[in-house]
Amino acid sequence: MLTPSRDRRAATLPTDAGTDTPMTRSSSAPFDLGRFTGVCAATGRALEPGEPAVAVLIEDAQTGALTRLDYAEDAWASAPRPERLFCFWRRVVPASKAKASPAVDDEDLLGIFESLDGAEGDQQRAFRFILALHLTRRRLFRHVGVEERSGQRVMLLRRRGADANEPPIAVPDPGLTAETIAAASESLDEALRGEA
Repeated sequence: MLTPSRDRRAATLPTDAGTDTPMTRSSSAPFDLGRFTGVCAATGRALEPGEPAVAVLIEDAQTGALTRLDYAEDAWASAPRPERLFCFWRRVVPASKAKASPAVDDEDLLGIFESLDGAEGDQQRAFRFILALHLTRRRLFRHVGVEERSGQRVMLLRRRGADANEPPIAVPDPGLTAETIAAASESLDEALRGEA
């Protein structure tokens, strides 16, 4: 297994009282997607500004905490995948002198959202749902409806600017409580502002 980089940042979804399942017990833990590490986790090489890269979140087996790793795109293509891969997204290494850019921007969030399509883990599905709400609030998605599919509520969204004839994006509702959604959304907002 790959060793996490020196700039590890952990995250968990809040959980509800009465269970040990992530995203169902109240928690004040920050929901942090981590900051760019600047080093390829596979090779140890410094990642250069303008270089294509892949950011990865891996899940700790015991705590469910998320740790970020960064890879050079070519190393990601040839390296074995880390155990407990939660999600990944492609990005370009920012210029080192760029003015205080967020750790994760809207395009990164869209990439994370897309990489979680079809995810089977409860925490992954919950995270995708929280991201869908966040991206709708940021007006990158437009809410077009809700329907029942196989006994489960599904939120229907369209990307901003998408053709109205294009099928909507279906996001299954993982059954989070309103309090859990509010806490996870607030933690995500704090992480994106760099306060976590």
